[in-house]
Amino acid sequence: MNTAAPTASRLVAAAIVLAIVDLVLAALWLQRVDDPRPRPAHADAPTAEPPHDVAPETRARAPAPRALAAAPVAIPAAATAAGSTAVLYGVVRRSSGAALPDFSAIHVGAELRCIVRSDGTFAALGLREGPCEVRTEIPGERPFATMVDVRAPTTRVVIALDDVWLLTVNAVTPEGAPLVEALQKEHPEIRWDAGLDVAGFSEPVATETFACRGASLPSGARTGTADLVGLPRQVVGVLALPPDRNAHVALLLRGAVLAQMPVAPRQAEVTFSLTTNALLARTGTVRVRVVDDGGVPVAGAFVGLNSTNGSGDTHSSDASGRATVQNLMPGMMRLGARHGTRVAAERWILVPSGREIDAGDIVLRPTNEVVFAIEPATQHAALACNLLDPEHNVPGERARHGVTRGEARVRLLDGRHGVFVTNGQECAAIELDTRTLPSQPIRVVLGPGAPLRVDNRVGDGFADVTIRNAAGTIVDDDDYTGLVGKLVCVPPGTYEATITNRRGATKRTVEVGADGGTLIVD
Repeated sequence: MNTAAPTASRLVAAAIVLAIVDLVLAALWLQRVDDPRPRPAHADAPTAEPPHDVAPETRARAPAPRALAAAPVAIPAAATAAGSTAVLYGVVRRSSGAALPDFSAIHVGAELRCIVRSDGTFAALGLREGPCEVRTEIPGERPFATMVDVRAPTTRVVIALDDVWLLTVNAVTPEGAPLVEALQKEHPEIRWDAGLDVAGFSEPVATETFACRGASLPSGARTGTADLVGLPRQVVGVLALPPDRNAHVALLLRGAVLAQMPVAPRQAEVTFSLTTNALLARTGTVRVRVVDDGGVPVAGAFVGLNSTNGSGDTHSSDASGRATVQNLMPGMMRLGARHGTRVAAERWILVPSGREIDAGDIVLRPTNEVVFAIEPATQHAALACNLLDPEHNVPGERARHGVTRGEARVRLLDGRHGVFVTNGQECAAIELDTRTLPSQPIRVVLGPGAPLRVDNRVGDGFADVTIRNAAGTIVDDDDYTGLVGKLVCVPPGTYEATITNRRGATKRTVEVGADGGTLIVD
């Protein structure tokens, strides 16, 4: 459910403005360099000409997410300008040498920092020094991510993309009509375009429904989806697959595998044929009962089931507190409810494919508005809270909130909460009891964090990973598949990771020192 749409809209607008400013600055910076290469900060400083290409150890080639991709450009100390920010610049190269398409982008950490020009050059300005994750988002290419140690004043990286072959995946009815069009015509109340997807695997998929929180499979499982704008309506995806290798393509309804078939290397397209009734039969139904903290049924409460891409549905509870939500996309969804200022702690449930489940009672409880003051004030911080009280029987799900000009206003349930704030390179974790709130705003001072590297070795499988500190505060929760890992900024200390995959749940302890630590996910 979304109980703070106006706030979210303001945050999105602010993020767009900041992204535009970053992109304009990056474009201006690139215009003043040739290949692009930095120049000395002072005209009378001795010039140390950077190499026209980088040493082998400074290259990044997909898919090698665990290797550092760059080294600082050699610039004399006298030419180094004072300041705490750095520029990450470089080039993205296709194996074919072809120009990059529009909307190619570079993400640094969780942020879109710059657009890649058609010649492959890019520059991300205003970065903090230290290790960070760099990801490319390029239509028609496989996902790529690597860790880069960013150093002031400039750090250069060359990203060499592997060769791919593109496979167009179609979905039609037995009569030959585009499947999505037919579904939207017969059942316009369902967001079929948000649920129908494709993915490529090296072997046939044995799992009926993926229990992961992504919109369908996590982005890493999809081998790369090209832009569908301008393509025929029967096209549901274009996969960028490794060259000269057989693959198995699956047609998905969010987390459920509808059909799959093998494809040969360099095959141009493949077509799935299904009836609209067959897809409707694969949706799920969830029944719940809404009660207050005394166990009394609550009528008129809003009950929501939503996925990470917004697909889902909201219903109102009847006089007995019951609500039934039908035609849900199968897979993991957030279940929550609210009535006035009382809300239920959200939790993830697995919506089965083609079946109905009873999710039991969801309890509405009082909330308090809490104001956080984040220091230093930053636009790029994120705040997340999770309940710590075991008696509430909430499975550790955390709510995420944005920070605007160093302030965050959130409504929290009565009880103990773990609060984690990070801007990607600084962070802080605190505990808070809303039943005995101190004077507000609650001051949270960010300090230098250590890099916790998530070494992802899942491959064609998937894993849901939740990382907690010793107090139980969640510092990260995410889905993993493929071989693309991530970097999490956390305070040094001992952490416990719960890894859930097809074999069940396992716990692993990881020590994070001042130099960081590594969690292996397989």
